[in-house]
Amino acid sequence: MRQKNNYLNIAVVLISMTLIFFLNISKASCAETEPVKIEVRHADKIDYDANSHVVILIGSVHIVRGTMSVKCDRVNMTLTRDEKGIENAVAEGRVEILDGTRRGRADKAVFTEGSSEITMTGNPKLWNEGNEISADQIIYNLKTRSMQAEGKVRGFILPGSEF
Repeated sequence: MRQKNNYLNIAVVLISMTLIFFLNISKASCAETEPVKIEVRHADKIDYDANSHVVILIGSVHIVRGTMSVKCDRVNMTLTRDEKGIENAVAEGRVEILDGTRRGRADKAVFTEGSSEITMTGNPKLWNEGNEISADQIIYNLKTRSMQAEGKVRGFILPGSEF
């Protein structure tokens, strides 16, 4: 019986070590080598300039990146030099952003990869779980899920809920 328990303990340790090893490799390879995938669900026109690493989507644009969906009239994306990521993206014209239960609307939205922030201007509004904010400018951080509104701020805030 004691020998059976030893074999069982060894098996559990080996399985645990194997899982940890493969999960860490999987995480590392995705984070370091996988390019950022952006799905273009619709655009009337796409222009790409390899020299300047710029992609321009025009007309009824609908793009998806992870859980975030963006609809607008035009998007200018500046890619990193290796083209495995985005430096920034500027969405203009009837911008609608959906990320889980969060919704945003503005005339213009600028996404900056380094800071993970979306700066919305031109009648911006942000909604989530009954909360609603409008202002001259709304900055939303995708990583920290924090929001900053400036200039003529109006809205509703429900205590205990998340923006």
